[in-house]
Amino acid sequence: MAGMTAQLIVSKPEDAKRTQLRFRVSEGKFETDNSNEPKFFVLPLLNCIAEPGNSLNVSHPLRIYPTPLLPESLAGKERFVAELTARKHNSVIGFYFSGRLCFIERLADYEEREASLQAGAQRLITAVLVGELGAEPVTTLQEFFSWFPVEVISALGFASGVEVGFPWIEIRDHQGALIRRLHGRRWLPTFDEGDVLLKSIDAKDGSGMGPFLTHYLACAPEKRSYLRAAMNHARIGSLGTALRLYDILDHLIRACECLCREHGFVQQNLLPKLSPATEGQVKGILAGVAVALESLIDAAQRSKQFDDARVLASIKSRAANMAGTEQKFGLAVVDLLQCFGLPDHSVIDGYIAANPRMDGLRDWASVISSYRGATIHEGYMDFDKKHDANDVVRICAHLKDALTRIIFKEVGYSGTYESVLARSYGPRAVDWIQPTTEPDRLGFS
Repeated sequence: MAGMTAQLIVSKPEDAKRTQLRFRVSEGKFETDNSNEPKFFVLPLLNCIAEPGNSLNVSHPLRIYPTPLLPESLAGKERFVAELTARKHNSVIGFYFSGRLCFIERLADYEEREASLQAGAQRLITAVLVGELGAEPVTTLQEFFSWFPVEVISALGFASGVEVGFPWIEIRDHQGALIRRLHGRRWLPTFDEGDVLLKSIDAKDGSGMGPFLTHYLACAPEKRSYLRAAMNHARIGSLGTALRLYDILDHLIRACECLCREHGFVQQNLLPKLSPATEGQVKGILAGVAVALESLIDAAQRSKQFDDARVLASIKSRAANMAGTEQKFGLAVVDLLQCFGLPDHSVIDGYIAANPRMDGLRDWASVISSYRGATIHEGYMDFDKKHDANDVVRICAHLKDALTRIIFKEVGYSGTYESVLARSYGPRAVDWIQPTTEPDRLGFS
């Protein structure tokens, strides 16, 4: 540590003991003698198991599997077979950032590394993310992060179901030779498989990981920021991970709250949500309640029961605002679904009306509000006496799928995806749930 000194002062020399000091380097840089201009950046990716679904048909100095050139003498069936063989490993995740092509490619020994992760390894480099540089500054880590959208790593983890990280950043020249390596702010994930939302089988035009990342990176930085938080919570909220069930629900609730707050669905004005006829009936009922309470207040004051009068006045004030504004999580999520044209709540409400719940809750908004209270305010769920674990599982699965569709819609992704509600049905369109969808397709049966 050049330029650093340490001094230990003791009262008596014989009291001096051997001391070990440990220093943590917050930022480091390895610089080569390569004086060429920077052309590419490379991020080694930890725990990236995202399935590649694109081919890169141009030569690139940083390909793991460059496609070999075929001899001109080959023709007919021989050439066809040779082309298939040559392109066997031409598989990447291609996407665009600032109009420039980026790609993610698995390492040559990917299968062995994935097997090690499945066997219990916490983290391994499995792929590389390669991108082209323009005039962006890349001398230091701070310069690199001043323009690089690091939140793309969260988007990659969200769609692949596994948290992804990177240990360092490499800057390379036009031939792929190393110029410098930037260290610091290491992002070290622990391998834990969640819900895989995008697979290479999603072959419809505009589908798959590459188009999703391209759409996400085209969003404004502010939108990418809050979506990053929502995606991280949604990824952690995957059924089947090491978390407890109520912790999974907690993360899904936090993802919903993040999106609700960003879209302004914090308070709900209740009366305008009613049909005009029902709104008029409610106003009439509340007016009658106010008149009746006012009579009770007058009677209490005349009989000098001032404690009763005081409490009755508070009840009247509350009754007057009964149909005003409300801060209810379930209603906020309903507003969020309606904002993106998703009819899930109506489908589930129809099921609950036909199949009354044991807890007496009469709609989906009330159910998820109740579960939010248990997880956020009480800190856990009582599966022995109060809550039904199977019901919590289906609520979690549905919330995860709804969040997935909302996030895809928000970034402009219109391709297919793997729904956690319909894994055996193959890729689904983002709008696959319609008002006529049967409740059992959402897990309610």
